[in-house]
Amino acid sequence: MSDSLPPLAWILIILLAVFIIAINLSLFLGMRKKKSTDNWVNRMIKTSDTARDPFRKENEKIDELSRKVRELESKNGNDIHEN
Repeated sequence: MSDSLPPLAWILIILLAVFIIAINLSLFLGMRKKKSTDNWVNRMIKTSDTARDPFRKENEKIDELSRKVRELESKNGNDIHEN
């Protein structure tokens, strides 16, 4: 029982301790940087908005594309629909 641990065992113990401390620090710092606006109330509001209008984001993108096409047509003075 009076045998001490070999040097490799001490190195492994120290590396394990450093690894555990690093994980705990990263989790702690991650919690501190987390936005307070991302709580369950905001997620429920976003969910209800999506349930009311499931294609809102897609429609906004299509509207933006349509606006840009109209701007290009008015700049060039031609209409792509005229054949």
